[in-house]
Amino acid sequence: MNPIESMRSFLAWSRPILEVYRPLKGLQIALRLRRAMWAAQHGATVDIRLPDLRHPVTLRAGTSDAAVFLQVFVQRQGYFPVDGTPKFIVDAGANIGLASVCLANRFPGSTVVSMEIDPSNFAALANNCCRYPTVVPMQVGLWSHAATLAIENPEADSWAFRTVEVAPDTPGAIQAIGVADVMDRFGKDRIDVLKIDIEGAENELFSAD
Repeated sequence: MNPIESMRSFLAWSRPILEVYRPLKGLQIALRLRRAMWAAQHGATVDIRLPDLRHPVTLRAGTSDAAVFLQVFVQRQGYFPVDGTPKFIVDAGANIGLASVCLANRFPGSTVVSMEIDPSNFAALANNCCRYPTVVPMQVGLWSHAATLAIENPEADSWAFRTVEVAPDTPGAIQAIGVADVMDRFGKDRIDVLKIDIEGAENELFSAD
């Protein structure tokens, strides 16, 4: 592909970003995102600043993080309508915390419980959320009850891990808690916003109580 074709291809790919964030800022974001997807060495990190966030977010190069970023901030999945002003938000299956960061910026007076089971994802989540004191990272899964889980498909991309309940003594088992446990732990009688992305475990979550 010659340079002109390469530029046309890049502009076509970046058009949705430019439409959301306007030409100059959108171009900066697109270039940083392109670096995270293709240019940076695998394992490196790329910081991206957005005008509607108080702090930059960090993506791991060569991973599914860039796709999650596009979903949350470009496709605007993190900006779903919410009635009123929520005070207590639970983000189950938080991945690297991008939706949690989005919600913390949208509703700065709320508590956001950000739950993720995978250790690598959780480390990235903790890094992205550490400058938001209202976000509470928890390395646990959300289940229908207190249980221990294992990742059923560890070979999958980091945004597609599925879990299955296992015996407590299973190597690498992960703690999971129920919705009522979350409410009890934070002294709440209701959850105002429950965002769930737990790769099919929703069936288990809503199977009881």
